[in-house]
Amino acid sequence: MILVFKTNIKDNTSIEKASELLNAHIDIQKWNFDHWDIDNILRIESENDCTDTIIQRLSEAGFYCATLED
Repeated sequence: MILVFKTNIKDNTSIEKASELLNAHIDIQKWNFDHWDIDNILRIESENDCTDTIIQRLSEAGFYCATLED
């Protein structure tokens, strides 16, 4: 499953900080940021729906993260 989020993660320092959280998440197989997109998209590939956990962990780290609606 592909999960897509809108974030405020747009510079290398923020990406490095967020990557520590994303790499530590057991359910995430792959992830990437599209910081050229106006919504600073985070795409996550996962076997399970870990939406709530991702939003919670990134929010606790001081980032804005919300599910991107179609």
